[in-house]
Amino acid sequence: MIQIRARHVIIFSMALVFHLILVNMALAAGPGDLDPTFNGTGVVTTSISSGFDGGYAVAVQSDDKIVVTGVSNSDGFQDDFALVRYNRDGSLDSTFNSTGIVTTSIGPSFGYAVAVQPDKKIIVAGVAGRGDPNGSNFTVDFAIARYTPTGGLDPTFNSTGVVTTPVNAPFNPGNNALALQADGKIVVAGTSDVDFINDTSNIFIARYKENGSLDSGFNHTGIVTTHVSYGFDGASAVTIQPDQKIIIAGASNSTLAVARYTITGSLDSNFNGTGVITTPIGDGSSGSAVALQSDGKIVVAGTTVTNDDRDFVVVRYHHDGRLDKTFNGTGIAITDVGSDFDRGFGLALQPNGKIVVVGDSGSTIDNITGDFTTIRYNHDGKLDTTFGATGIVTTSLSIHKDEGHSVAIQADGKIVMAGHSVNGDDQSYFTVLRYLGDRTTFLPVIMKQ
Repeated sequence: MIQIRARHVIIFSMALVFHLILVNMALAAGPGDLDPTFNGTGVVTTSISSGFDGGYAVAVQSDDKIVVTGVSNSDGFQDDFALVRYNRDGSLDSTFNSTGIVTTSIGPSFGYAVAVQPDKKIIVAGVAGRGDPNGSNFTVDFAIARYTPTGGLDPTFNSTGVVTTPVNAPFNPGNNALALQADGKIVVAGTSDVDFINDTSNIFIARYKENGSLDSGFNHTGIVTTHVSYGFDGASAVTIQPDQKIIIAGASNSTLAVARYTITGSLDSNFNGTGVITTPIGDGSSGSAVALQSDGKIVVAGTTVTNDDRDFVVVRYHHDGRLDKTFNGTGIAITDVGSDFDRGFGLALQPNGKIVVVGDSGSTIDNITGDFTTIRYNHDGKLDTTFGATGIVTTSLSIHKDEGHSVAIQADGKIVMAGHSVNGDDQSYFTVLRYLGDRTTFLPVIMKQ
C-alpha cells in the first residue's frame, strides 16, 4: 500500500515538474516569438496546386478559425480564387469543403481581400479577367464571391455566389480591398480605368447590397470613381467608420493618398476640406492598409521610396485629415529594416493601442529574395522594443522569397500573418505564421492525484 502511494506521489511529482517546465517555457517566450501551439512550429504552409499558390488576405472568425484567401494556379495557366480555412491549431479544417480548401474559377482571377460576416459566411474580393489574356480584348473586372460556412458558393448572393463588375482594373496584387458595413452592405475599393500608355487611373469604390446587387443609394449607381491628379490614382485599402463614412488609402501619382466619402458616396468636405489628402514622403509612397483607432484617428501603413530605397511607413491622421504630430513627432514613422527593398502591406491595431504592420524585407532592389517581416509600434509611433527586442521580427522560411501580405489579431492577442513562400523553382505556397502577442499571465494548474 505504501509502495502504491509512493508511486502515485512520484507520478504526480513528475507531472507537476513537466507542467512547470511547460509554464516556464511559455513564460520565457515573449511577444514576437513564433507560437509553438500553432502546428508545433508557429508556421503552416499549404500547397494547393503545382504552380503558384499565394495568400493575400487573412481574417479570424469568432470561433478562432483562420481564413486565408489568395490565388491558385490550378493548371499552370489558369489562376483561380483560392480560399483556405484552418483550425485554431493550424490544421486544415475538414468541415470546410471536406478538405479545408476551396478554389473558384472566374476566368483568370486573384482573391485579394476577405471578410467574415456575423453569420460566418465568407466574402472574397479580387479581380477577374475577361477575354483572351494575350489579346487586345482582355479586360479586368472586380470580382466578389460569397461562400457558405461550409465552403460552398452562396446561391443567395447574385444566385450564383459570384458578382463581377467591369472596371478595367490592373491585374496586380494589392489593388483591391473589402469592408463590411454594419448593415451588411459590402464595400469594395481599388483601381479602375487604367491607361497603361499614359499611366493614368482612378480610385474606384463600389457598394453592394447583401444580395450582391449594386446599391443605388451610393452615388445613384453603386459606383464612385475619383481622379485626384494626373497620373496613377488607386485604392489599396478601405475601412468603415462607425458613422458609415468610408475611408480609403492608396496612392496618387506616387504620393500616399487618403480619401473619405459620405454614406451616399460623395467626397466628405469635413476631411481636409476636399475629402482627399495626399502626403508626400520621400521620392514616392503608397498606402497599402488602413485602420481606425477607437478615438477616431486614422492609421495608414505602406511603403515609401527614397533614392530607390524602399522602407516601411506608417502615418496617423486626426479625424479631420490633419497629420497627428503626437505620432513620432511628425505624424509619420519610417522604418528601414536593413535592406533596400522593405515593403509594408498589412496593418492591425491591438486593443492596447499598439500598431502591428507586416510585409517583407528583401536584400536587393530586384526583389528576388526576402523575409517575412513584422513590426510593432507603440501608440506614440516609436518601435516597441518589447516585441522581438527591437520592435522588428523577420522570419525566413524559403531559400527564395517570403512575402507577408496581411495580418489579424486573435482575441487572445496572438498575431496571425498570411502570405506566401516561393522556393528556388518558383513553386509557391500559402503560408500562415502565428506569433505570440503580449505576454499572458499564467496561473498554476491544480492537478488532481
